[in-house]
Amino acid sequence: MRSPQAGLVTLDQTIAGYRVLRLLANGTRSRVWLASGDRVLKVVGGSEVADEALALHRARGDHVVALLDTAVDDDGAVLVFPRLPRGSLADVLAGRPGLDAGEAVTVLAPITAALARMHAAGVAHGSVSAGHVLFRADGAPMLIGFGSAQVHQPGLPEVALERIEGVIADRAALAALAVAVLSRVTGPRAAAAGALVTRMGLATTGLETTAQQGGHGDLETRLCRELFELAAARPVTLEPEPAAETGPRRAVGVADVHEPPAADPAEGGRRLADGMGVLLESGPGSMLRTLVRERWKGWSPRQRTMAIGVAAGAAALVVAVVALPGAPSAPDPPGVGAVESPAPVETSTGDPASAVTQDDPLAALGELLTRRTECFRDLSVLCFDDVDEQGSAALDDDRAAVNALMADGEQPVLIGAGGATIVERMGDSVLVALAPGSEPASVLLLKGEAGWRIRDYLAASGGG
Repeated sequence: MRSPQAGLVTLDQTIAGYRVLRLLANGTRSRVWLASGDRVLKVVGGSEVADEALALHRARGDHVVALLDTAVDDDGAVLVFPRLPRGSLADVLAGRPGLDAGEAVTVLAPITAALARMHAAGVAHGSVSAGHVLFRADGAPMLIGFGSAQVHQPGLPEVALERIEGVIADRAALAALAVAVLSRVTGPRAAAAGALVTRMGLATTGLETTAQQGGHGDLETRLCRELFELAAARPVTLEPEPAAETGPRRAVGVADVHEPPAADPAEGGRRLADGMGVLLESGPGSMLRTLVRERWKGWSPRQRTMAIGVAAGAAALVVAVVALPGAPSAPDPPGVGAVESPAPVETSTGDPASAVTQDDPLAALGELLTRRTECFRDLSVLCFDDVDEQGSAALDDDRAAVNALMADGEQPVLIGAGGATIVERMGDSVLVALAPGSEPASVLLLKGEAGWRIRDYLAASGGG
């Protein structure tokens, strides 16, 4: 990999096979380049790439910039992203005196939902700001800037999340971002936007205050609900999309690059190996696969197999996000022309619309087991709240299984309803025997106000 001089490039200079056009940002440990094919290249020296790559892998999904490709050589690593050509939220706030309430919803709701999904997946962004919200060609807001991201245990309950420093910082930054956007709302809903800020205490939620309070608990869920009540989303008025660049030119400006603190080299080397292992099979980068296999041959076949399965089956955690009618389904993030559902973040839903309520327990079991498989596919702990009874052994078992899958690649036991028969029914409790030879041998179902849920999985020796 040849490293072009900052700010000035020539026609024959390339990075990771991409022809460099111009420098976008220059920091002490990373540089960001615009390259041919509408690609953005982040060149990271040393081990700093490991944390960022792992965070991007966990955070992948709607309204988070996609990691398209990777490369690595003796000089460092290259992360390849799509170009987001419509400018940043900081540009919008600086260039416009006011926003429509619907535009505020379009900006804030998807980013809020993305942060909720990320926190559940075990990622704290670490640098949420208007400058790190860029707009895709279709106007969708996208979160970038994962250089300061931190990872934590996935699937933690809210009582644990609100004590994690990275989550606390994210929520304080989100509150500040919401104030910056909502304070610009003009027109008939301006007073309602101001009342929302006051009602949620956003204007007084700084990092220090938030930390003292043990976290601005469940801010994402509450903010999304308030936003959907504020106004119907409408597209943000942005500058026209710039024409694609076809040749290199001198950069006319260098954006700020938020640099993480220096890491211990030995620890960094270990984390680089771990992070690159995650990317080895999860991304499309053929160059990375070739080079990393030469460097980290200790990456186990089981881990490679699991990474392939995760990449093929999991686009994002199950969350409700802003949706544009007619927009493509996951993994492509939806547009932002209209908002449909007022349930924007993943939580313990009990949503009547998603409840399994049919009279036939076997049909209910089939649907619950299908959802259970999807929860494992999406690596979502919270997803099991719509499958298993709260406080039950089944919920504990399934959450432990998805955590083991994410941490160690341990395959969960997937269950099918084929051949299942009802053994005993007592009121709203039903014991169902699975097909002969199945493990577990039977499932205990319970029907409550939220519909059918799985209460326990019983082994053959457990008596059924």
